Parts: sequence; structure tokens; C-alpha cells
Amino acid sequence: MMRRSSGQSRTALFAALCLLSACLVFPPGGCGSRPEAQKGARRGEYAVGLRVVKFACSCPDGGVENVAAAVWYPATDKPEPYTYRTAGEYRSRVALDSPLDATGAPYPLVFFAHGAYGCGYDSAFFCEYLAARGYVVVAPDFVDTRPPLYEEQIAFGRVGGGNTGSVKEVLAVARRFVEDMNADRSLLLSYLAEHRLNHVSLVMDRLAEENASPRSFLYGAIDEGKMGICGHSLGGLTSLGKIGAHPDGSMRDERFKAALLFSASAYPFEGSLSGVRVPLMLMVGDNDPAFLHPELPRRAVFDGAPPPRYLAVVRNADHFSFSNQVCGKTRLYIAAENDPQANAICRYGYEFMQAYLRGSSSALEEIEEPDEAFAYYAWEVRSGEKREYGQESSP
Repeated sequence: MMRRSSGQSRTALFAALCLLSACLVFPPGGCGSRPEAQKGARRGEYAVGLRVVKFACSCPDGGVENVAAAVWYPATDKPEPYTYRTAGEYRSRVALDSPLDATGAPYPLVFFAHGAYGCGYDSAFFCEYLAARGYVVVAPDFVDTRPPLYEEQIAFGRVGGGNTGSVKEVLAVARRFVEDMNADRSLLLSYLAEHRLNHVSLVMDRLAEENASPRSFLYGAIDEGKMGICGHSLGGLTSLGKIGAHPDGSMRDERFKAALLFSASAYPFEGSLSGVRVPLMLMVGDNDPAFLHPELPRRAVFDGAPPPRYLAVVRNADHFSFSNQVCGKTRLYIAAENDPQANAICRYGYEFMQAYLRGSSSALEEIEEPDEAFAYYAWEVRSGEKREYGQESSP
């Protein structure tokens, strides 16, 4: 059982936290006017498949835990209209439970980690975008729990079912979570270890088994030498912990070769970011809520991690612009192509993975150029060769 211990108060943590029900916290499209998109990555070549799977994961204590995950992948069947039901409802189109299109296999894999009290569907617009371009994306439901004991599961939504509370109830839980974790670094570290970090590697182990099994729809689908991780908010902290930022080096998973972070904080890893050993891109909004500061200066992760590193401050965007909320009522696959914010997030995230998972020189050139959707963009591929575009606003 986890109990709070006293600790030095922290005034403002991290975006981590509350993937507070996307459109229920901030109204869709409520971030102001948006610039026109400048560039476009190649159109998706594949139909997007979606399957919800349950992985029976063997835990370190000898038990077995069933982890539900959404898996997006290149598919053979024709996509049909589909609605993701989380805290809100988001329309798209997918080939549900389709066989894999193996013509381009094996594909790189991206592991997606959702924010606190969210679920694996929370950034489906980005996951679909990757799958349409030849990626397998897996996004499990993490078990987030309610204070004060942090034992009982609760969330805004669940891919695989489970205890979901009312919006009012989960918002109250999330606020208490922020207060508790700001006040106690050791509690946050233990929470991440118990509910997040070990689960990432457990799911990765099961994916390797599925990749090797002729009975699996993922048989031969994954290029195990080309795997990255992406996370939003608390999922960004989860990602940082798996690429070397955690002070306990055993938490690192060397299978991940690149990391993309959406609105993630440095706390509680601000003193150990030098341990990151993979290329990293951090995206944040220029209107991220005040509770992200001062513990989360926008550039803290960028400044602390070694090159290659990238920082994109998305114009007129907030903490939830990296969830499906950015698409508003527009179908996800349409917004990912046409909405300047959503498109910039998708394109740069995709090109970053192309550059550092597939070794694409053209993708590297793409992400070394700024976009008008960014209020500020900085990148440093080699130490001492930092470049900047625009002006970063004050927190």
C-alpha cells in the first residue's frame, strides 16, 4: 500500500497530470486563431487498422496482470466510420480488427503513454497518422488510482473497460493527485514505478512474443531494432523514465531509440536528465496552463537532455492540444491533415521518428526547418550547434 510521506512542497508540477478529459476542460478550438500550415509530409499509404488487445503480463511479484491496449497498424481492409469514446467522443475511420497489411513489414513501432486518468485512445489522431505511414503504434491503458492511498483505480475513460468516474469526480481526484505529487517527490517516483514504468517494459515483452508468434495478427509486423516512445503529460514523464532520466538506471529500456514528449515536465527528473541517451523532441503549447510553472519551465527537459534534442512551442496551443481535443468536432484523420496545430504536431512527430528510427536524411532535413505553426523552435543535433527560430514567450 502506498502512503504519503512528508516532503518539500513543490509549487507547480508538471503537465503530467490530468489528461483532464480533453474537450471537457477546455472548449475545442478555444485556443485562438491559427496560422496556415507550411509543409506537408507524404500522404498516408496505408489503411489504418485498429484492434484492442489484452496482454497477460507477468509481473515482477509473480502475479499476472491483464493490460488492455489499443493497437494501430497498416491494414488490408477498407476503413469504416468509427467513434472513440473517452471523456468525449471523437469521430474517425479505421479498419476495425482488420488483418495486417504485411507488404511493408516489418514496421517501426511507437509506444504511446497517455496522461494521468486518461486512456490509450487519448491521442488517437497522432497514432492514426503514424499507422497510415507505416508504423505500428501500441497505447495501453495504465492503471491510475485515486488518493489518498492510491490503490483504487479510476479514470476518465478506458480502452479495455474498468472503473470510470464522472467528470466532476475524476477532476477532483486529478487535482488532489497534482497537489500530492507536487508536495512529495518520493511519492511521485514510487507512483511512476508501481503504475507506469514497469508496465511499459511488460507490454514491450509481450509485443516481442506477439511478433514472433505465427498465431498473432502482429506476426512479423514489428522491426524490433526501430522502436520509439511517445507520451503526453504524465505519459511524457513515463517516457522520460524509460529512456534514462530516472535516477534508478534499471528503469531504462534500451529498446527505445527515440522519444517524443507532449507537454511533459522535468520534475521529478530535473537532476538526472543527463542520463537520457536517445534523441528527444519536446512539444509544448505557448498557452500551457499556469500550474505547469515554475516547476515546469517550457524548456527544462530540452535544456537538461543531451543532443540530439528539439523543442517546439506550438502557437495558440495549450496542454490539451496534444490530445484528440485539438481536432475539435472534425474527424481525426481530416484534422491531422488540415488543422495547422494538429498537422504540425503529427508531421514533426512523424518526421522525427523517421529521422531517428528509420535513419531518413530527408526527414532530418525536414525537422531542421521551423514551421509557422510554431511560436518558437529550437534544435541542437550536435553539441554546441544550437539553432533557434521565433521567440519563446515567458511562462
